[in-house]
Amino acid sequence: MRWNFRDSLYLAAALCLSLLSTGCALHESPYTKMDNWAIRQNATLRHFAPYDLIYLPMTQLKPGEDSPMNWHKYGLAERGYNLAMHHTTRVFGKRVRIFAPFVHQVDPATYRDFLDNTPPDVMTSPLAFAVRDTLDALNHYFRNYHKPGRPFVLYGQGQGARILYEAMKRCPNISRRNGFVAAYLPGLVGIPVDRIHRDLARRGIRPAVGEYDTSVVIAWNVCDWDGNDAAKQPDSFVINPLNWQTDTTEAPASANRLSVAYDPTGDHTIKQQTEYQQLCGAVIDLDLGTLRLVPVPGREQELAQVIAQGTAHGLFTGNIAENASKRVRQFIYQAQWHDEIPPVIPSAPERPAVNPPPTVPIQQ
Repeated sequence: MRWNFRDSLYLAAALCLSLLSTGCALHESPYTKMDNWAIRQNATLRHFAPYDLIYLPMTQLKPGEDSPMNWHKYGLAERGYNLAMHHTTRVFGKRVRIFAPFVHQVDPATYRDFLDNTPPDVMTSPLAFAVRDTLDALNHYFRNYHKPGRPFVLYGQGQGARILYEAMKRCPNISRRNGFVAAYLPGLVGIPVDRIHRDLARRGIRPAVGEYDTSVVIAWNVCDWDGNDAAKQPDSFVINPLNWQTDTTEAPASANRLSVAYDPTGDHTIKQQTEYQQLCGAVIDLDLGTLRLVPVPGREQELAQVIAQGTAHGLFTGNIAENASKRVRQFIYQAQWHDEIPPVIPSAPERPAVNPPPTVPIQQ
């Protein structure tokens, strides 16, 4: 068979279309370099981890720092690494494979302006750089680390939650069929239930309605007990992470497993992390579209300090880690047996009492 120049052009065009249709980039991803990850696969091998966790933190920039973030600048990579470690490895444990890419986040003031004046197309906003970075990191993960059907969980906080949601909309690999279990997005505001259905339902993804459903989006934003310090958008989808309900049932502080606070203005060492047990309860405020915190009497100052540091998105980190393992277990069970795990597995029946041996009188 003889090839001419026109046939070669057709073959090249077909190859390019094939690469684009499979989501492959025609350029080398910057995420092939370890320097662009806060955590890449930690020290846990795939065979010893039931699922993967992909994490995007809240903004790592302090007010006044250059935006978007340049993690090659002195101190920012260390800040991002410690932030990712505190909210993932130290809480989820070593039986989870973790990926935490650096992305070009914006400073807090720019993000607040974005929330107040969100354009119809986010890719024309200052968040476009971070969304592209996240898509690039996700594509690198799916090409090099993920096997089709392997369970994976997404976790974003604050600005990272919005960036991750926008990337989910544009990444066809995030689907139920491909192993997507849940996206935990504390700090996501302005996204109503019908929009989540419109953006993601075609891939089998929907808003969460309980503790065990899978392939779901899970989101909330917090305000203090007076309704302050929150972006108030009544139409926002909200679920209570202390009882995994979407109604106004109040969850007590006793249901709060672990709160993780990390001071982003400190020296970015382990000393800047503080953990709290049963710090607060929570109840959904439908009028504000947020999660209202319910303080424990006598611990209002501790809770106010966590909010003032801008780390309120870590108030329910322990509940997220615990619930993620439940949803992954449910997802694996559904995939293997096409059935649901009952929310409460009945305990085994008690062992019947052993009949005592008959007493035989001793003959003298």
